Amino acid sequence: MSNLGTTAPVRRPKVHRVENRRKVTTPTPTITTIHTHGTPDVTNNCCHWSWVALDKAGNEITRASGVYGDSYRVTGNVAKFHGLIQALEWLAVNAPDAPVTVLSDLELAVGIVNEEMKANERHIRLLASTAGRFRSRTKATLDLMRHKENRAAQPSAKGCLVAKGAGVRD
Repeated sequence: MSNLGTTAPVRRPKVHRVENRRKVTTPTPTITTIHTHGTPDVTNNCCHWSWVALDKAGNEITRASGVYGDSYRVTGNVAKFHGLIQALEWLAVNAPDAPVTVLSDLELAVGIVNEEMKANERHIRLLASTAGRFRSRTKATLDLMRHKENRAAQPSAKGCLVAKGAGVRD
């Protein structure tokens, strides 16, 4: 699966000099939650996804957004699954041992990846399988949040849409 989006670099510790000339590093902020989102673009037959990683205080650490093109399936479920997959992939590479809670407003994705539900359609099973593989490489827990509460990741996905002059269907 190709990563068509751009991911902001992980913030590295800054090196400071103290009076005795020893190098002291400041700790990297700890990611506690990742909010995911996706929006279908029916005009251009693609999905726009986004996610944002937050620390305990709710400050943004990093974010990513991108476009997934698929002329066969352009639905809200597919778009939100791609946001979840991209967040889990980033987490598996950059912070696999972090006890992070990944929040999605798609009950279908949370239910299937947590093995509480089963997918009927093949393309949803494939997306769920991919998300499950990335999740198994992390210590993340996947939880559901209400759509109206998922404000952190939504601007990135909608920003992709506005930049492309696309039709938004949420």
